[in-house]
Amino acid sequence: MRDKIDPDVKKAVQTLQNEGFETYIVGGAVRDILLNRKPKDYDVSTTATPEEVRQVFGRKNAVIIGKRFRIVHLRIKSQIIEISTFRALPPKVVEAHLHHDYGTPPAPKIIRNDNVYGTPKEDAFRRDFTVNALFYNPTTNDIVDHTKQGLPDLKAGIIRVIGDPRTRFEEDPVRLLRALKLLGQYGFQMENETALALGECMSLISMASPSRLTLELEKILRGSHAHKLFRVFHEYGLLKYFLPWFDDRFDTEPAQYALELLRVRNERIQKGKYRESLSVALGCLSIPFIEEAQGQPLGGLWEFNLHPNREILAQMRTVMRPHAFCQKVTDSLAKIVDLQPDFLDIGTDPEQIMYTKSYPNARELFLIQNEVAWLIEGAEERFPSVKMKVQADQGFGGNYVFKSNPRLRKKKNFGKKPEQYSDPYDGL
Repeated sequence: MRDKIDPDVKKAVQTLQNEGFETYIVGGAVRDILLNRKPKDYDVSTTATPEEVRQVFGRKNAVIIGKRFRIVHLRIKSQIIEISTFRALPPKVVEAHLHHDYGTPPAPKIIRNDNVYGTPKEDAFRRDFTVNALFYNPTTNDIVDHTKQGLPDLKAGIIRVIGDPRTRFEEDPVRLLRALKLLGQYGFQMENETALALGECMSLISMASPSRLTLELEKILRGSHAHKLFRVFHEYGLLKYFLPWFDDRFDTEPAQYALELLRVRNERIQKGKYRESLSVALGCLSIPFIEEAQGQPLGGLWEFNLHPNREILAQMRTVMRPHAFCQKVTDSLAKIVDLQPDFLDIGTDPEQIMYTKSYPNARELFLIQNEVAWLIEGAEERFPSVKMKVQADQGFGGNYVFKSNPRLRKKKNFGKKPEQYSDPYDGL
């Protein structure tokens, strides 16, 4: 297992250990490695306080963030490692709420500034699910399972809340969403008490912080399982609180077509064909409804320019309601969606759009739609990736560079619109 850990993460853990602080890799990274998956990111927990962590790594590389619970973002090269101090159980979580198999954790010790620090065992018992409460020491190659249920549940594919499920969901309603993420992303099954409490507490998700829910939505869309998770959310009744407009239209053809676009996009990510992109994911969800609003069939796009701040962004905001994204993301979405008709315009000179900054994401969105709806032969060759263009230009004595080159649409040569996508459910 040690060989599967990122070397920079191992070095960070060992650095803290060498300073005398008990330190582990924790949470989802440990779970994913044991499931033979590549961790998306790494979390580290330690007995060192945030100030001590910053002292070890220096103020330039270690930044303390948060108010209620302070953590450290340690920047190593191009990645950020989240380092937290072990936390104790909140005062209202009492012994009676713990499953008898878990044993009794030590009494919590409250420290200043609302940061409740404790021991590794206390920290394990305050986590949400047993499969997320595993600690790994890369120095000794040991896995620590304080709850005694984490490893068995991971092997059996069981989602089990640590402690009384209702109490834990009431403490943090976002745990409802995270339980369903485990269900959709890993194909796990819920332990009976957890499943019962989840159904009874589902409406509590509306009490969660909107900013936290938006952050969870961004994580889902950036990942490669959104199409599965949205189906699970709809099935269990969470989507109506999370994306109410999309949930109301879930069984319509545009919504199912959007999920199919997302599925293809996610498969391309998993195969290494393209990177994760939030704007591409938002494009997959928005385009079917933009086409519908323009009176076009699924996959029909539109012939005339749309006003990015009106039709495109208005429809995206409708689909994503009540979540709002930063200006950088919405600007990127508007540009890549606005480029889509150019890819189908037989009069478009590829060079006209290849010089634009939005071309890579726009090309990816075009190829996703092509795979689902159009099946145009030679599409990738006609619109090569920037990387391919760089390689091709090397043989002619120069490197490919971006430069301003205004786009000129030839509306009179707009290609024949494809027939309506006939089977949006195929392959789901």
